[in-house]
Amino acid sequence: MALLDRRAADAPPARAALNDTRDQLLLDQVTALRERGELAQAYDVLVAELERRPREPALLHELGNLYLKGERFADAASVFEWQLQRDPGDVVARRGAVAAALGAGDANHAEELLRQVAPLEDAELLLLAARTAEAQGDKRQALTFANQAAGRERSGGPSVVGVVNPFRDGGRSRDDGRWAAFSGADDRSGAAKSAGVWLPGETRVAGRWQPDGEARGYLNRSYDSAPATPTPASPYQSGGGEAWAGDWRRPDRSDTVGGAYADAGEAGSGGYSPRRAAAAPPARPAPSEERLVRIDDLRGDLRRALSPKGQGGLSLRFRDGEEGLSQLTEIRGDIGLSSVPFGGGRFTATASPVYLNAGTLEGDATRRFGSTGASSAAASAVVEQLSGVDDLIDGIDQVADNLDAAQGAFTTAEAQRDAAQTNVTTAQQNLADAQDALLNANDPTEEELAALQAAVDTRESQLNQAQSTFNERQNQFANAENQLDDAQDNFESSVQRNVLFESGIDLDALSNEQRQFVDNYLQREFGSSDFSLDAATTADYRARAAAVRQLVSDVAARAGAYRRAAAYGNQSDAGMAVAFGYREGAFSGDIGSTPYGFEVTNLVGGITWAPRVATHTNLRLTAQRRAVTDSLLSYAGVEDPVTGDRWGGVTRSGAEIGLAYDNGQVGSYGDLGFYSYQGHNVDTNQAAVFNLGAYVKPINERWRTLQTGVHLNYRSFDENRGQFTYGHGGYFSPQDYVSLAFPITYKETYNRVSWNARLQPGFQSYTVEEAPYFPTLGEQQQWMDILVDAGIATASYYDAESKSGFGLNLGAGLDYQLSPAFSLGTSIDYDTFGDYSETSAMINLLYTMEP
Repeated sequence: MALLDRRAADAPPARAALNDTRDQLLLDQVTALRERGELAQAYDVLVAELERRPREPALLHELGNLYLKGERFADAASVFEWQLQRDPGDVVARRGAVAAALGAGDANHAEELLRQVAPLEDAELLLLAARTAEAQGDKRQALTFANQAAGRERSGGPSVVGVVNPFRDGGRSRDDGRWAAFSGADDRSGAAKSAGVWLPGETRVAGRWQPDGEARGYLNRSYDSAPATPTPASPYQSGGGEAWAGDWRRPDRSDTVGGAYADAGEAGSGGYSPRRAAAAPPARPAPSEERLVRIDDLRGDLRRALSPKGQGGLSLRFRDGEEGLSQLTEIRGDIGLSSVPFGGGRFTATASPVYLNAGTLEGDATRRFGSTGASSAAASAVVEQLSGVDDLIDGIDQVADNLDAAQGAFTTAEAQRDAAQTNVTTAQQNLADAQDALLNANDPTEEELAALQAAVDTRESQLNQAQSTFNERQNQFANAENQLDDAQDNFESSVQRNVLFESGIDLDALSNEQRQFVDNYLQREFGSSDFSLDAATTADYRARAAAVRQLVSDVAARAGAYRRAAAYGNQSDAGMAVAFGYREGAFSGDIGSTPYGFEVTNLVGGITWAPRVATHTNLRLTAQRRAVTDSLLSYAGVEDPVTGDRWGGVTRSGAEIGLAYDNGQVGSYGDLGFYSYQGHNVDTNQAAVFNLGAYVKPINERWRTLQTGVHLNYRSFDENRGQFTYGHGGYFSPQDYVSLAFPITYKETYNRVSWNARLQPGFQSYTVEEAPYFPTLGEQQQWMDILVDAGIATASYYDAESKSGFGLNLGAGLDYQLSPAFSLGTSIDYDTFGDYSETSAMINLLYTMEP
């Protein structure tokens, strides 16, 4: 270079050409560094040259471009607007200033910068005008500008692409007074001409065979309805502000580095000079394929945003679980229409027929369903236990009978003993009398003496016999007395027996409060709460036994009335849901209902506002009321087939606040929400939800993206209401739940086909506390607690549970553009953790009409 300097020292044209070449090499170097993202190195090279030539327009343009690339929009605006103050006709500086304003989110200032040079003749400025109108919510005007930019870029002459079709809308232009000056519509002399007649060589449309310089080629672009950019990877929709700066270039650098410079150099003497190129109105370059792609991308986005659409879809969801309870099959159809009748906001109306099936309720599942399942099982246990009371009382009756018999035997023995005693006394008196007669006889003859002696002997024999009988009777009496004592002791102990306890009902195990509750109920319903058989006599006992028998019979009959099993059968429901939605910019809202025809129908909806609060950063505020679709109970509600009671149809109502950052390569997000879960005759519950995540895109190209990251989710419910008895909601409600997942997503678009695949392995852990059978039925729950404490029922609370393990989510989707108007999409997902698994599939047909 030093040798060239010496040789050009005495030749001004050569010196000028050498300086221009040096400038070109410098600019090429800075541009190459900028494109590679080496902004610091590019800045050092550029500033070193600016130190020598601080007012050089080409260098200032590159400095502004460098700031735009680094998203230092305020610095870029300072550079470009300083240059505009020096040269208001500098198109490159104006482009940069508008791009900087849009990048900073100041669409009003961008509009003012464009208005200063209206009508717009430059394709890039028209493209920036389109983005300005879009940023201000006027998508229809943005589409008009984008069409004009396409016509200007392709034709190199007056724009006729995008003008109003004379055979549509009566040939009326949609430009209003605010924007008319930008495209020269205020020129009355040219109004008729701008109405639009297609001229040979003047109009070309993306995606069709069109003139391309001297040759005819096909611009390799998919149909306008194909996605222009991948779906934002953050959980929030992109605010769109990050793309305002764009990848626009100077008109003299539209295609290749250096190529357009050479073409421009042929237009005037003395070759090309960056100084002159920056100061003079730029020569019109050949159409820029890069700019055409950006224009067509924007036109496609705007057409999709403005086009009326019709949609039909069918989806299937199967959740594995216990048949009749947590198992769920959902078949759903969606028929929707949407349009943009005003400005840029889209209205949507959707009708969705839904069919749900939880399978057949049978067996042990009936015991955990409704208000009669568990209570029926407990009532059956009560009846079974009370059936043993009669047998126990029968046994005590036998004891009483034995006592009565012993008492009778004792009385008889006592009477016989007393009679024998009397006989002994009589025999003794008769013997004494016979002896006295023998002793007092006066000179009895031998015969008389023999007779008296025989009488004494007879009386002695009779006395001996009476004495023997008395002794026998005395022994019998003693035995009868002993038997009576034994029978009395047995009776006294028997009437002290607790026949309820012996039958399996332990009322003594109840707390004082519970026992008082039972006694009050029995007194109120049956007039007695005394199951005691205690009595002093058998007569009193028999009265008590009869009373206890009657009380037991009444209680058993009452319990038998509750011994009703839920009717077996298929648990299903069907209905038609409707929804209406509106979305514009950062705001979206919807209102609708769960399907009409369900057992319980709820009003649902929500609003979301997601403004951009900083570069690449969006705030999201959401308030919503949504259906909980975990089960038939939580989604549709159910009816107890025995009592006719309805419960379920759960909704979650609350708010979330979140923040997301996405610069196109990496991103992070976090949100916090609080919700109240409510349903018809379902116990109210509260929950807190927290999400945190980050991701990176190792591949982030125009038509393919690979994203991987980490996602943390935490949930906590106040109560466990995940069961299916009356008062529960049938939805997963852990007291602590944490999930750590590592999602991987790959997306690719090729011509008419777009597909994606998702893999999300992770670790999950949750804990659910025990829960009462009937959280909203206090008395019924109290009875269940009493029956458990009394040893009749096995449980009145669902057991607590803790589980940890690995989970996996898999998914894939495919979209095919059948034609510019029709697209067909399908997807399938599978999610599993432990015993839980859910599979879902969807097919969807979208019809896009002309905007």
